[in-house]
Amino acid sequence: MLQRTVSAINSQLGDVAFDFEPSMGGEDFALIAQMVPSFRLLVGSSQPGRSDKVHNPDYQPDERSIAFGTLALARTAVDLLS
Repeated sequence: MLQRTVSAINSQLGDVAFDFEPSMGGEDFALIAQMVPSFRLLVGSSQPGRSDKVHNPDYQPDERSIAFGTLALARTAVDLLS
């Protein structure tokens, strides 16, 4: 499933999706992934020139990232369901 997901996203948006090392950042996600086929999509949302990170009261995400995440999920769903 991972390779199909990465391929679907890359075909829609270019060479932007890749596999990364597991982390404890989503420990509850691991429980869900044991029950159903899953993938965790991280969408970069920082603004150029800013160094603030999520979970910070000063964080100002680049809202254009919402469209990229939506496109990635939609393309993946279409490819996996067809």
